[in-house]
Amino acid sequence: MASSSDSGTLRLRRILRPHWKTLLVALLAVVGETLADVLEPWPLKIVVDNILQGKRLPRLLDAAVVGAFGSSQSALLKFALAMVVLIAIVGGIGAYVEKYLTTSVSQWIAHDLRLLLYQRIQRLSLADHGKSRSWTEGEFGTLPVAVDGSDVANLVLQTSAGSTIKGHFRFETYNNTKAPS
Repeated sequence: MASSSDSGTLRLRRILRPHWKTLLVALLAVVGETLADVLEPWPLKIVVDNILQGKRLPRLLDAAVVGAFGSSQSALLKFALAMVVLIAIVGGIGAYVEKYLTTSVSQWIAHDLRLLLYQRIQRLSLADHGKSRSWTEGEFGTLPVAVDGSDVANLVLQTSAGSTIKGHFRFETYNNTKAPS
């Protein structure tokens, strides 16, 4: 027999399955953005170590720099500048793609959750729809439910960034305490 957390996991998988390719591309964008963040200080290291202190580049890198830019100090400076620009472009594209895709997926997931919720509500007996009870009686009456899209977006963003799922779904519920006329 499946526990309630197992069935919740299965439902979450069903909701995420149509978006797995988009989430994979978003994950790759996060990896590219992270790689760009890690490489950001590297051109400065090249300037300090190899131009100011006169150290030699590693053999493989030196061959690539000499082949593309030449062997002078200004060629090494041009290489460092090109790396700054390349790293900034990769980081910017990664950030844009990740933000765009995760926002898009989070909106589709919120849409899917609303559809599932509405389908669930429609399966209820018609007799349940007209009842209205007070909260003080400890019973639930008619409960309008809203899924907050920004919380779904936060969940997808946090998940795609590799952090633990700290996001939550906030179901704002309230009870119509007025008696039906």
